[in-house]
Amino acid sequence: MMTDLFEVIFAYTRSRMKRINKFLELTVNNGDAYMDYSTGKVIYKDYKKLEQEFRKNIIPNRLEPEYKIGQNNGFKLIMDFNLKGVDRYMNLVEEECLVNGNYEGIDDEWN
Repeated sequence: MMTDLFEVIFAYTRSRMKRINKFLELTVNNGDAYMDYSTGKVIYKDYKKLEQEFRKNIIPNRLEPEYKIGQNNGFKLIMDFNLKGVDRYMNLVEEECLVNGNYEGIDDEWN
């Protein structure tokens, strides 16, 4: 069970780190951010745009294709906050059990 848990943790961590590295590489290579060596500060051309990209591409928990969890792992995904409505709960919860198709306020807590 512990090895299953570590496999899941490492897969999600490696996936997120891959996305972070790609994001930073693109940000620097596109000139969207650069270091001002005279002040020691990072200068952003459009901070809001970078923040939106980061929230959209980095924060959501998802596995990159090369970091899939093994078939013998006992992990079963039962909730995915990247989805909405009953899909969020892998259709294990009836629609009428949700308030307005979602739990009220839960999006604010997780986003």
